[in-house]
This record gives sequence, C-alpha cells and structure tokens, in this order.
Amino acid sequence: MTTRRVLVIAIALLFVVVLASGGVLAWLVLRAPAGEAARLVVADGTSLRLLDDAGEHVLAENALTTNFSYPATSPDGRKLAYVARDADASIIVVVELATDARVELYRSQTNVPIDLSWSPDGKYLVFLSGAQLTAEIVPTDGSRPARLIAEGSPSFFAWSPDSANLL
Repeated sequence: MTTRRVLVIAIALLFVVVLASGGVLAWLVLRAPAGEAARLVVADGTSLRLLDDAGEHVLAENALTTNFSYPATSPDGRKLAYVARDADASIIVVVELATDARVELYRSQTNVPIDLSWSPDGKYLVFLSGAQLTAEIVPTDGSRPARLIAEGSPSFFAWSPDSANLL
C-alpha cells in the first residue's frame, strides 16, 4: 500500500512539473520578440531601398525594375536577387541582406533578364532572357555561369518543393 501511495504522489508531482514546464515554454514562445520586419522599396525604377527598424539602407541605385525585371527574395529571406544596369550590360546581382556581400551571377550586353525565380532550396535562380524569352539557370553562389535550359518562348516555370525538378 505504501508503494502505491508513493507511486501516485510521484505521478501527480511529475504531472505538475510537465504542466508547469509546458506553461513556461508557451509563455516564452508567446513573449518572444517578433523578427525584425523589413520592406523593400523600389523608387524611380532604379533605386532599391530596404526599410527596417534601423532605418533606410540603399541596396542599389542602378536596378532595373521595369518590364518584369523585378527583385526576387530568396526562400529564407536572407538574400535578394535583382537586375542591374551598368554602362554596357544587364547584370543579375545577389546581395546578402545582413552583410551587403554581393555576387554577380549573369552579365549580358544584349539580353535583359526578367522573371527571376529562386529554387525552394535557394541554390539556383532561373530567369527568362532575350527576345525569344529563353529560360536560363544559374547557381546562386556564382560558382558557374548561367546555362540555357529551354528555348522557344517559355512563359512560366515552377519548381518542385524539393528543388529537384523544374517545370
């Protein structure tokens, strides 16, 4: 009988501890500060600015944001791909938002890239270019040049959730 009482008391105390721990965990999750919200502002068709709690940060003054050359945020929200224009070429640039580190992924004197799309795993960027709107793909780390993957005016594309396939 004594063993039974000790067991019932131990189970009751364990239940109270688990219940209290769950309450503390829920309180911590609900009271955790929200992530810093940021807004990307496109101004004058050439300026990209990031607005957050710390203020305004100019990302680019030479961005192309017309005719479907819109910036694209990486799936994890840490990087931004955009099309820029220098004196003689259109360029795809990826910028790491936390560090401002930049990687040039694509450069063309004749074709303006449009419709940038990240793979779900963030490892590739696919885009359309040229008068025929051919599809090209490039690794987002800049390790290889862009390569042609489809000709003949592809209009839309979509990634599988695991980034293994591109339709």
